[in-house]
Amino acid sequence: MTPRLVGRNRAALPRGSAGVRGAVRRPAPNSPPARRMIAAAALAGVLSASAPARAATETPANTGAMDIRLFRPAVDSKGLFAVNASDIMPHLDFSVGLTLDWGYNMFGMTGRADPANPASRREYDLVSHQIAANVSLNLGLFNLLAVGFTVPVVILAGPSAPGIVGWEGWTDPGETRPDTPSFSAEHIGDIEVHAKFRLLRVERNPVGLGAALQFFTPTGGADHALGSDPGMGVGAAAIVDTMPADWFHAALNVGARFFFAHDAGYEPIRLAGADGKVFEYGHMMTFGLGASFTLIPERLNAVMEVYGNTLFTKFFDGLHTPMEAVAGLKIFVERNSYLYLGGGTGIFSSGYSAPDVRLVAAWIFEPSIGDRDRDGIKDDVDQCPDDPEDRDDFEDVDGCPDPDNDRDGILDVVDQCPLIPEDRDGDADED
Repeated sequence: MTPRLVGRNRAALPRGSAGVRGAVRRPAPNSPPARRMIAAAALAGVLSASAPARAATETPANTGAMDIRLFRPAVDSKGLFAVNASDIMPHLDFSVGLTLDWGYNMFGMTGRADPANPASRREYDLVSHQIAANVSLNLGLFNLLAVGFTVPVVILAGPSAPGIVGWEGWTDPGETRPDTPSFSAEHIGDIEVHAKFRLLRVERNPVGLGAALQFFTPTGGADHALGSDPGMGVGAAAIVDTMPADWFHAALNVGARFFFAHDAGYEPIRLAGADGKVFEYGHMMTFGLGASFTLIPERLNAVMEVYGNTLFTKFFDGLHTPMEAVAGLKIFVERNSYLYLGGGTGIFSSGYSAPDVRLVAAWIFEPSIGDRDRDGIKDDVDQCPDDPEDRDDFEDVDGCPDPDNDRDGILDVVDQCPLIPEDRDGDADED
């Protein structure tokens, strides 16, 4: 009985082989035709044995890469959910965190229901489920910046999707049809090393200003391409936030992410659907807007965010501009340690990584004494833990503001000699 051959292993059987009608006269073993047949068979065996090794070196595991994760946690413990804030931890305080998120149904493209029928169309969500776990560590330095790293672990599940051109090498092991891509994977993603700088303090100014810098190492690997950008990457974001009242905090982030130094076969992915629509991954602008509302002081906050990105080559084109909105609760278990739970959707966006449903959860632990007034002086030595130090080079280590350094009854903001008391002699006593 002739064995059934499928996929790329299917080959035409030679005439006269088993399973083909008719008999073919076989030459005598020592005849010249037999010797030629034996030599040809030996040569074919050598070539077939060497083919896999040659293919492994010449053909990459896939033909493109991208990081499909839209939700990315704030770089440190002072952010909202995904949106960063300008505040930073006091000097040598540190935080650790574990953030989990799940996205359902994203990256919609048109394929073929029947690979042999070009007219048969079917809509696919190339990623049915996306799960990411992010482990982070951060350290505050000099009351000016925080440095740290994040390690993501990514799990993706998606259907086999025939008729989508551009990633034929990434195939479900159980798929018998050739050139049928599947986007399932489990792996460690690109490790992120970051630094966040505070330029203006939000509690002392109408707005706070900060900046975040990120470097992405290419640890994701070329065979895990939907969860890691091609090659090394760099990112930067400007942070503007405001806190007009103790119960309200809003933040805006605008930035960009770039990647470079990728290997052959690991360049930015390009996919073409059966409907002719083309997706091309590339450098991107990132943005996010968030707000936090205090429900119970030092115990419970409500958080709302909208964030996304858009590729520079397809600026604010629908498929190339994913966005989503999330909302949830931040539950403080200690002064600076908290849990958060939230959910949202990107169903209003047609962007490639916007999910129908998003769930997020995190545990953030900051084992510090605390600094309620955020003046950089810890509460155990701060003589005024609820009133920030005014940093005017006069008794700046006690943690208390000194609005009248020379105690002459004239506030420093109008006192022309703030360290020399007024002599009250009837002559220019108000300066």
